[in-house]
Amino acid sequence: MVKRKGNDVMIDLNYITERIKDSEKKRGWDNTTTNELLSRIGEEIGIIKRTTDKDILDNKVTDVFILSLQLAIRNNVNLESEFRKHVENWDKKYPVIE
Repeated sequence: MVKRKGNDVMIDLNYITERIKDSEKKRGWDNTTTNELLSRIGEEIGIIKRTTDKDILDNKVTDVFILSLQLAIRNNVNLESEFRKHVENWDKKYPVIE
């Protein structure tokens, strides 16, 4: 689902995941292996480390995000559930200091 809040656009993670699944299937990318995805993530991170151009940085960070979602899809990771658990662990491990 896409929501607007002022000038910001908020996109639901499940919506993004379904869009990626659909896009992969249409392009025949749904058989990309975990190792291929990890290799591509490494390539993109290498570019991020070397760039000073904001447009390239934005593009490559987005590529890493999409590739990470593809990796989660390929390995049946429920990102919504895992994110919630991760945040709960953060809260326990790193309590907010006031």
